[in-house]
Amino acid sequence: MRNKLFIFFFIAVLSLFGQDKPKPEYYFGFRIISSTSSDLVRFGIITVYPNGNKKIRYLSKINFFLQVAGKQESIANKERINYWKEKKINAKVVNKLWKLKYAEYPYERHEDTEGWAQLRYAPSRGQLEFLKKYGYTKDISDFIYGENCFQLLMDVQNPEWQYEYSML
Repeated sequence: MRNKLFIFFFIAVLSLFGQDKPKPEYYFGFRIISSTSSDLVRFGIITVYPNGNKKIRYLSKINFFLQVAGKQESIANKERINYWKEKKINAKVVNKLWKLKYAEYPYERHEDTEGWAQLRYAPSRGQLEFLKKYGYTKDISDFIYGENCFQLLMDVQNPEWQYEYSML
């Protein structure tokens, strides 16, 4: 009986140590921010741990573009996929993300100054509700990542989507 109990215990211990621990997952993302500079969008990689905790490692705009394109090594894109091409996203659309938060570009600028937000410095309640499908929960400064990030970039390219959002 002792031998059977020892064998059972030994197998149980081996199975616990032999299993791979769940690993964190890494995603590209961005957040729209209030800033004293003209950089109104922050880019980064979000690490989502198995326990649900999250950590953001911010990237410069150029590093974000290169890593999403697979042209720079990235923990969020180990296969070096060109997501801009795969998801049919014109990378220039990133320059329009500020329009989700502002009715007018908040700094001195001569071109492309009209935003889509209903309020001067924030989306309306209806617009924020509309954005919830992309992962926004509290406000427009939430960090949007993973598939939600790419879906929002794809949708923002569409003039019909822009019109619908601006009318909410």
